Amino acid sequence: IAFYGYDPFMSARGAPANGGGGGNIHTTGGGGGSNFGCGGDGGWGYPVDASGGEKLVYGLGGYALSYSNADNKVFAGGGGGAGHEHYGNGTSGANGGGIVIITAKAIDGNGASIFARGNNSASGGAYGDGVGGAGGGGSVLLSVEDFSGKLNVDVSGGLGGSTIGIGFGPGGGGGGGICRFGNPVVPDSVTVIYAGGSRGLAGGSFYGGSDGCDGGILYNLSVIVNTTYPSVTANFSVES
Repeated sequence: IAFYGYDPFMSARGAPANGGGGGNIHTTGGGGGSNFGCGGDGGWGYPVDASGGEKLVYGLGGYALSYSNADNKVFAGGGGGAGHEHYGNGTSGANGGGIVIITAKAIDGNGASIFARGNNSASGGAYGDGVGGAGGGGSVLLSVEDFSGKLNVDVSGGLGGSTIGIGFGPGGGGGGGICRFGNPVVPDSVTVIYAGGSRGLAGGSFYGGSDGCDGGILYNLSVIVNTTYPSVTANFSVES
């Protein structure tokens, strides 16, 4: 869903649509992936001075994707960008949430959950490098006439990874995903969790990273079913 590998999209920190950008230099953190909500930026690098310059080229968070009933498109959550590594201790970005599509006459939630949340990115427990950004929340489409019983739908963004101390960039939080209903409102028995994920920390302190943005809900979904089937020719001749 995005151009990548061509100018001006060559640098690691540039987030390709809903994918988080990687830390570009010297211990910076990776950006979080996105979906309906934007991904958070990765944290600063070394040195600790936050006045600017190439040491602060952190990974950018993924961009919020455009949703509408008119376009009727659906996207998976974007993966987070990797942290910058030069001592072999950086971590990768986390996977984004997937896509769940359910068409049914009725659903009895029975206290269960549908998960399409973004993954948390791994924290860095060793010296010297940035960590990756979290995954963006996925998408859940529910074309269902009747709901009964408690049902939770989780399309929240993942949590950004943390580092051991100031000077090493934490990961950005993942953006929240989307839940789409065929109904005009959220059914009474359904709870949707679509919060953006929190940024990671550097030694327990804020160090430049940012949280992912919240996801959302859309209504009056129309699931398009392809009823065009390939023709099949059967040959029942018997060879002697």
